[in-house]
This record gives sequence, C-alpha cells and structure tokens, in this order.
Amino acid sequence: MNFHLMASTFESEQSKSANGIGELISEYNMLLKERPYRTKIITGVILAIVGDFIAQLRDDDPYDVNRAAAFAVFDGCYRTVQQVTYPPLIAEFQGQHILGLLESLGYASFPVSSAVLGPLEQTLISQLVIIPTIYYPVFFTITGIVQGLSFQETLERAKKTFIPLMKRNLLFWIPVQFVAFAYIPQDQQISVLIVCGLLWTVILSVSAGAIKTDDSERDRRPLPEVGMSDVNNAGESTTIMEKYESETVKR
Repeated sequence: MNFHLMASTFESEQSKSANGIGELISEYNMLLKERPYRTKIITGVILAIVGDFIAQLRDDDPYDVNRAAAFAVFDGCYRTVQQVTYPPLIAEFQGQHILGLLESLGYASFPVSSAVLGPLEQTLISQLVIIPTIYYPVFFTITGIVQGLSFQETLERAKKTFIPLMKRNLLFWIPVQFVAFAYIPQDQQISVLIVCGLLWTVILSVSAGAIKTDDSERDRRPLPEVGMSDVNNAGESTTIMEKYESETVKR
C-alpha cells in the first residue's frame, strides 16, 4: 500500500515538474514575441556568464570576475549587432546563389531542394563572412578593453588565437546552424540554439578567455630561496635581485 502511494506521489511530482518546465518555456516564447531584442540580449548575457563560469571551473586560479564581465559585455554587444545583420541575411540568401553557381558549373539539374540550399547558404554566409569580419573583431575588442589590455596586447592576442578559434567555430557551428535552419521546427530552434550557445561559450572561454601577461606571470612566481652562500662573500656572491632575475630568465 505504501509502495503504491510512494509511486503515485513520485508520478505526481514528475508531472508538476514537467508542467513547470512547460510553463517556463511558454513564458519565454511569449517574451521572445513581445520583446525579442531585449529577451535575446539578456539570454545571451546570462549564457555568457554561465558558460564562462563552467570554463573557469577547470582552472586552479580564483574566479576571474573581469573575465566573466568581458564575456557578458561582449555577448550583449554582439547580440545587438546580430539583430541587425541576421534578418537581412536570412531574407537575402535563400539558396539562389548556390543554385546559380551550380548552373554555371553545368549542374543545373543537381537534385537539391531549396529547403536545403537556403539553410546551407545562410550558414556559409554566417560562418565565412559575418563571423570573421564582425563576431571576432567585436570579441577581441570588447574583451580586451574590459580586461585592461592595450591595443598592441589585444592585437597579439588576436593573432595568436584567431585561426584556432575559427577552426573550432567552423567545426562546431556549421553543422549546428545547418541542422537548426533546415530540420528543426521554428518553435524549437531557440531551445536548441540556447543549449548549443552555452556549449560554445564554454569552448570560447576555455580557448581564449584567460588573459595572462608576462608581467603578471612573473609577479606570481615565488622568489627563489636564498641561502647564506648567496650573500656577498669573497667576490663570488650575487644579490637577491640578481638571483631572482637569473631564475626568471631561465624560466
């Protein structure tokens, strides 16, 4: 008797949880319709903070508030830019350019539907044009400013990490965006892209989130141990500072 009561209670709690999640999704979709820009920007900022927090868990260093703030500000700024760039992209690129290219190459009868060509064209324009020319310049600029980097340091950071980040970007987002645009119902795309966006923020933060300058690394190094033999003695001594500089050069 007690077993059946426990099972019934468990099922009831599961039903309440499912209903609660369903209500949250419905309310979120309503906000997307009523206040799309604000909702998307706030969602992006929250995901950026959560994603960076997850990425920082793998580090032994204390939680870096500036790094989290940099990702939050960047995501908020880029989501604003995204509202302007993506609607024209989707409206303009419906697969006709790929179809024209195929026709010029003699593949006019190539068996590909517009339902596939449209999402493919939108994905390629997004990843090969918008991402390298808008997304990453905004990323390096905003995160560099918030974390106190100079222009030269920001430029060096971009030179060092841009190519690896673009490779990861293409490997991750081309299949994700294409599948979302082509095969996932429109009312479910937001949920899928939210999860994928969180995963990408973790990847981005792990790959290019931490900023360490040579000076900061040197400042965190412990001073070398100094014994009595290091004190000036019989012309063979070295000062503490000289020993420290020597150890630093070796590292």
